[in-house]
Amino acid sequence: MGGRRFLLVKAQRMLAGLAVSAIALRVDSGVPATWKLRRIARSRAARRACAEAEDRLRARLSSIAHTYSLRPVFTQTIDQCSRGSRLDLGLDAGFAGDAALTGHLRIVAYFETHRPFAQAIPEIIGRLPPLPLYAHRDDRCAPKPKPDSTGPHLIVDGTGHALLDWDIPGHHLIAPWVLTTDWLTLRQRVSTDPAGMTPDRARQAHGPLLAWTVSTHYLSRPKRTLPHRSKPLRRRRTMHRPSRHSVAGFIAVGASLLTLVAVMFWLTHGLTHGLRSVPW
Repeated sequence: MGGRRFLLVKAQRMLAGLAVSAIALRVDSGVPATWKLRRIARSRAARRACAEAEDRLRARLSSIAHTYSLRPVFTQTIDQCSRGSRLDLGLDAGFAGDAALTGHLRIVAYFETHRPFAQAIPEIIGRLPPLPLYAHRDDRCAPKPKPDSTGPHLIVDGTGHALLDWDIPGHHLIAPWVLTTDWLTLRQRVSTDPAGMTPDRARQAHGPLLAWTVSTHYLSRPKRTLPHRSKPLRRRRTMHRPSRHSVAGFIAVGASLLTLVAVMFWLTHGLTHGLRSVPW
């Protein structure tokens, strides 16, 4: 009987902890419902911000091509919207995890060089500004990459940070961008200009390639935070009707409690009947 009671108490405490955690995540995470975030990500304002960000990135790539004497071959555009995690409970305020929704745009531009490839790569590297000291962590974040080292390399191109990679015949070839998603991704789109072009096809027509990747954030929605009051609330004489958002929150919390109580009863009932046959 002692062992059976011990297991039942442990199971009840575990379920109670899960209930408290679920309610806290529901109330204090600050991340709206996923359907609301999808509506924001697909809104006209978000599409307009994405188009403006794409124009800025393409203007930056045009300046890079002119500065470093490169000939554009094709581009890949990756548009991704992700929601924030509901597991931090707002403890990381001020960091990247403090955003409920972020929109990130990345363009990978593939170039060919006007001069011989083996001669052009060292010249391009030599003209790059040195990387700040805080980024010197390994060979890929050295002040300047080496012509014979495999990328992608973190660089500074005069406007901001970027990634630089190039073909090393017989040793390293640039791979196309692969579409990957996780449980935080709400929307992701990859487009190629011209359509259907791949690094292999471009390499057959133009020779070794150089890939220059630039990116920016075009959408950000901070997490909701609970208001902090310095003075105690005064009791008002007039009664106010609760808003539909608060009513929906109470209904959601009540449904979560009922579900957890049902699961707790089911597990407790199953443990009780399952442990009767165990010889203690």
